[in-house]
Amino acid sequence: MAVSRLNNAMLVVETDTKQLAASLRTISRLADNISGKVSALDVAKTRVVECLQLAGDMHDLGVCSEGVDECISNEDYEQAAQHIHRFLTLDRAVFQFSSSTVDKDAGQNVSHSYEVLTNAAARLKEILEKKLETAVEAEDIPSMQRFVKLFPLINEHDSGLTRFGKYLSKQIAKIGNDNLK
Repeated sequence: MAVSRLNNAMLVVETDTKQLAASLRTISRLADNISGKVSALDVAKTRVVECLQLAGDMHDLGVCSEGVDECISNEDYEQAAQHIHRFLTLDRAVFQFSSSTVDKDAGQNVSHSYEVLTNAAARLKEILEKKLETAVEAEDIPSMQRFVKLFPLINEHDSGLTRFGKYLSKQIAKIGNDNLK
């Protein structure tokens, strides 16, 4: 009798165990399915973020190219340098877009903006160099500081510092000579 009850109890446990195992297999398949869908959503989200970044960069490129010439004409060199700086820090994918795009107008706009900003960067560099030289000759320290600060924004870090360094060297030499007399 005790063996019979034990046998019945074992059969109940075995049945419950089989049901539990079946439930766990079903849950495992569902979890794998959900995991796959989450991975697919993550990939889609990444692509959407990249597209939004590209669209934002293309917008910034257009804004910069539209504003840089006016800023240079108005002698607003700080804003012009900001436009050039933004252009120089854009993701290179924006410029690759122009050569691989199906929409030729968009590609031409990107190419045109690239040319405008490249030319503006060269012009601004020349202007800043001349303005800095003029400020150095006039010993106009506020103007020197103004123009030296703009060179890093157009990726010409050394150019401004070299010119300002030469000015400082001359001033130090002058003070040294005056003190020796």
